[in-house]
Amino acid sequence: MDTKDTKEQPLAPNAVSRIVIGCAMEVHSALGAGVLESAIATIKCVEKILPVHLAQLLTSLKLSGYKLGLLLNFNVPHMRDGIRRVINGPANELDE
Repeated sequence: MDTKDTKEQPLAPNAVSRIVIGCAMEVHSALGAGVLESAIATIKCVEKILPVHLAQLLTSLKLSGYKLGLLLNFNVPHMRDGIRRVINGPANELDE
């Protein structure tokens, strides 16, 4: 039996971002525009993203220590139009 530590390394923020965006696109394709906010993690279903939404996400990133957050608005015809990336810190740290 191998006794080496087999813990996986955490994914870099950009890798996680790609996974989340892919999942969001699948959910949006399956359920369409207007899915309720309470149905999926932390998302929005608003007419448009407001500065307060970005500020809320940035505050969450600062308090949690995460470097990258996604603000996903499901109230759009195409999910790609509802994705906002918010970076907490230098962008060059996202692939670490």
